[in-house]
Amino acid sequence: MKRTRQDAEKTRIAIIAAAETVFYRHGYHQTTLETIAREARVSRGALYWHFDSKSMLLAELRCRIEVPNFAISNPKDAVSVSEISELIVSSIMAWITLVQNDRSLQRLLLIFLSLEGQSSGCDKIQISNTEKDADNQLAALFEVINLKADNPANLSALQKASQIKWLVKSLCWGWLHSDKLITLPLYTYE
Repeated sequence: MKRTRQDAEKTRIAIIAAAETVFYRHGYHQTTLETIAREARVSRGALYWHFDSKSMLLAELRCRIEVPNFAISNPKDAVSVSEISELIVSSIMAWITLVQNDRSLQRLLLIFLSLEGQSSGCDKIQISNTEKDADNQLAALFEVINLKADNPANLSALQKASQIKWLVKSLCWGWLHSDKLITLPLYTYE
C-alpha cells in the first residue's frame, strides 16, 4: 500500500501531538521514542522516518511556542518612557491571555520550563528565532527607556529584558503548576 504525502503529514502531526502529551505527562527525561510511537499509534520506523531523535521532537515542539510580541516600528520614535512601558505591559498581558486560552501552549510551557537550567542528559535546547526576536525587541525598548529616563540606569537594557523574561517565566511556572487561572489587574500609567 503506497502512502501519500497527506498520510505522511497526518502521521507527523500524530507523532508531534503524542510527544507533547507524553513529555507533559512523564517529562522529557523519562520519555522514550517507543512510548511516543505507542501513544501516536505508529510504528517506531514511522517515527524515525519523521524524527531522528527525541531532541528533534523537542525542537519541533519548541517552535510551536508563541512568545510575546514587543515589536514597534522604531522604538526611538516613542514619545515617552510611559508609552514604552505601556507597550511592554500590554504585550505581556496579551500573551498571558493567549496562554490562558490555549491548553496546548500551557503544556508546552510546562515542558520547557521544567527543562530550564537542566543540563544532565538533556540536549541543549535551542532558543527559537521567534524567542530571540522577542528578546531583542524587548531589549531595544529598554535601551530607549534607558536613554529617555531622567535617572541613569543601574542595569543595561539586556539585563532589564532578562529580568522581565525570568519574572514572566516564574509567574507562568507557579500559575501552570497550580492549574488555576491567574487574573492580573489592569495597570495604567499616569
